[in-house]
Amino acid sequence: MKRTTKIAAFAIALLLPTSAIAQNNQQIPLDPQVRYGKLENGLTYYIRHNEKPRERVNFSIVQRVGSLQEDENQRGLAHFLEHMCFNGTRHFPGNSVIDYCKSIGLGYGSDLTAYTFYNQTIYNINNVPVASGHIDSCLLILRDWSDGLLLEPEEIDKERGVIHEEWRMRTNAQLRILERNAETLFSGSRYGRRMPLGLMSVVGNFEHQALRDYYEKWYRPDLQAVIVVGDIDVDDIERRIVDRFSDIKMPENPAQFEYYEVPDNYEPIYVLDSDKEIEAPSISIIFKMKNLPRERRSTVQCYVDGYIHNVTCNALNDRLEKIRTTADCPFLSATCYYQFYMNANTCDCIDVEIVAKKGRGKEAVGVVMAEIERARRFGFVATEFERARVQFMEAHKNVFDNRDKMKNNYHESRLTYLFLNNVANPGFNIEWQIYNDCYSQIPIQAFPLANGFTASIDTNFVVFGRFATDDAIPTIDEIKKTIADTRTMELAPYKEESLGSLVLPPKGSITNEVAVDYGYTMLELSNGARVFYKKTDLDNSEILFNAVSHGGLHAIDKEHTKAWKATYNRLYNTCMEYLNGYFSIPTVDMSYKNNQFNINMEIRPHTDWIGSSVSPNYLRSLFEGVHINMTIPFLNEGKYRAAIDAYHAVLINSSNNPISAFVDSAYATITNHNQLFAKYTSDDLDSMTMEDFNDLYKQHFQQAGDFDFFFTGNFDVDSLRHYSELYIASLPSNIEKREAASTTENLELFRGNIMNRYKCKMENSQAILLQYWHGSNAFSTKNNLAASIISNVLTNRYKKMIREEARIVYDIVAYAHLHEFPTETYNLQILAPFEASKCDTLLALIAAEIDDIAMNGITDEELAMAKKQEENENSIEKGCNSCSHENIQYDTLWQPKPRESRNEILKNFTSDDVKNLVAKMKADGNCATIIMLPEES
Repeated sequence: MKRTTKIAAFAIALLLPTSAIAQNNQQIPLDPQVRYGKLENGLTYYIRHNEKPRERVNFSIVQRVGSLQEDENQRGLAHFLEHMCFNGTRHFPGNSVIDYCKSIGLGYGSDLTAYTFYNQTIYNINNVPVASGHIDSCLLILRDWSDGLLLEPEEIDKERGVIHEEWRMRTNAQLRILERNAETLFSGSRYGRRMPLGLMSVVGNFEHQALRDYYEKWYRPDLQAVIVVGDIDVDDIERRIVDRFSDIKMPENPAQFEYYEVPDNYEPIYVLDSDKEIEAPSISIIFKMKNLPRERRSTVQCYVDGYIHNVTCNALNDRLEKIRTTADCPFLSATCYYQFYMNANTCDCIDVEIVAKKGRGKEAVGVVMAEIERARRFGFVATEFERARVQFMEAHKNVFDNRDKMKNNYHESRLTYLFLNNVANPGFNIEWQIYNDCYSQIPIQAFPLANGFTASIDTNFVVFGRFATDDAIPTIDEIKKTIADTRTMELAPYKEESLGSLVLPPKGSITNEVAVDYGYTMLELSNGARVFYKKTDLDNSEILFNAVSHGGLHAIDKEHTKAWKATYNRLYNTCMEYLNGYFSIPTVDMSYKNNQFNINMEIRPHTDWIGSSVSPNYLRSLFEGVHINMTIPFLNEGKYRAAIDAYHAVLINSSNNPISAFVDSAYATITNHNQLFAKYTSDDLDSMTMEDFNDLYKQHFQQAGDFDFFFTGNFDVDSLRHYSELYIASLPSNIEKREAASTTENLELFRGNIMNRYKCKMENSQAILLQYWHGSNAFSTKNNLAASIISNVLTNRYKKMIREEARIVYDIVAYAHLHEFPTETYNLQILAPFEASKCDTLLALIAAEIDDIAMNGITDEELAMAKKQEENENSIEKGCNSCSHENIQYDTLWQPKPRESRNEILKNFTSDDVKNLVAKMKADGNCATIIMLPEES
């Protein structure tokens, strides 16, 4: 308690003008719940006891080195070395690390992971069941990664192809432009010549000794940290770390380690480049700034800087979002971030990312820069400032309220960040107190748009534009002039629009109340709607909400054929004002409130669906938002035109990207070229009317009695009951509840064996395969479990045979799923980017494993591993709101068959249970294979 009081008082004293803050050098102490130590050889360790989830522990080893430490003949070897940590160590030869982790129920790629960047290489073994043998084995793996890689020549040579396929898969238009211009963007510094994926000319040809040299030079204890977080005895873990890692030797004459700085640019940097596959013009407007020296990042000043910059970004984003939803706005999105400059952790920046409409990049830059200039001149008004800082505080309050419920991953990532960046980790109480002091004592006048952090367009200013080659690409002089003109243009101070007040009809009433399954209570309301609620303490900051009714696409009036087609292509959701990307689900932003949550409204294949997640402070706002969205007219002409214009831009942009083309082709094949699901065209857009969409909206969302409303989480029950009467029972309703669909008419998929193999022009030769199986099958707990185990076994087999042995792919995933309603069906999807020249080999290997399981089932070892992983995942998933929230909705909607215990079924599960489902799939014979190849193959 004394520690908290002292720091809080010190923080209060420091929340003064910037000149006073700058004098602060006092270090914030480390969270007392973290055991910190450093061995004599220089290795750092952090240990923290945490019981979320119970009886699980996470292990990490963090290297403070990455691609920046490579010599010129090693470019790409930091990342290559990361791969080799799974291809043979002193105590785990070959693929034994992967095999061992699978044997204790861990997933390769989910629980067992690694990544490499400019200045870090991190390895994780997560969700390990707590047992003495597992703890020792995982620490031994970390020890081997630190000092025991075998780096055998044959393993190195086999991995070259995998790395090349990863490079092929990741190298898109944005990355190509970045790589071409990296040295300019990084002012000629080392960052511009050390992209983490490296050079494929090096990867394909380096001498084996070059990789060993990098390993011996940089994987050493003074640059490493071991992090253990979980349901463990801290003293015991510390003893084991000391015993296991103390004998690692430091090199006698270690190489000098350097934190490479991103230099200032004393002239503005303008980079405008193009690529055929850019989907939409993207322009980054970046204001670089020095970040705090490492020795001062664990001070109160670091928190004050973060608070000021993030609240500023929140306020600016609110303005930009309002502009985005106006008619004829030149951009699809514009978002401000406070972050590292181009992911380099030695330089901070404010980065405004603009996605422009085609041909309007220069105009978009002008609109955004004018708004930044308006804020620079006049600052923020009190209401938007309050909204922005409440948004910041709400996010951190959610963490503080759940301080005893934060999972291992949260603590692990914080400790990783501490080791890499020396940023304070004082614990929840001190951190929350500092932010409260910031909130209460930093006035609006201190916010820095007027004080210089985005004031300069002459120094430390970067404009980075990426355009399609067929776009109207502005010149650098045109962009410079556009930005300069905003400094002299006539601008008025920002004004907040009056939002008015919500006028409610007379409230309804609760007519019946009864306990139902999963611990829920059901309220029947006077208008026919039903509310299901369950108060929990699993997450103190969370309330999950959904409203669902039967309906969806299959129930749409056939007179609205175009609207039906538009709905399935998400144009309907786009018209709900907010487009978040071509393949994402758009949202309706609660901008009339504090912008703390979204309400999503979707017409799905068989249901009409509303959803959100809010903190307890916004329970009333949630009810208000639901009421407004189910009563107000859907669109006005201005917003409708803005949405149509935005979707026009999306259609134009997506045609440039071969991945988008692949998705379109796969979707058309799987849906049997059903015109109701065909990709929307510009002609379709132009023939639609606002009235079509408003009619569709009314039919699906303005009859509350047809909906069931579900609430799960931390709320006041009396308030929820009151709001249910006030906001939901008062909603109009004059229809009976619709019945569940009993057919998939008009939604039928392809039949038979289909091969869609085509070639596509692309800048970077890559190939992708999607194989999709489907059919009818009785739904049961056993069959559902069989589908999960098929996913596990096929993915493991394919990764071993096709990735590790044949080296055809970087990654390959198989996913099987059973559906119970409206009809009992299954599907299996196999997805793999691959080396184009080995297409036929890939197809043969995929088919061989399916044939083998259909004939012979799976091995005893595979079955044991799959069961172990199922048990591990089942135990981790317990204790979250989403489980019961989904179950009650599903059971209420569909009234499923009685369920058997998954764990009980698992005990008696056999290879034949898997074999039977795969044999059924083979017998049905509904398999579509969609393959995109580069044109030159």
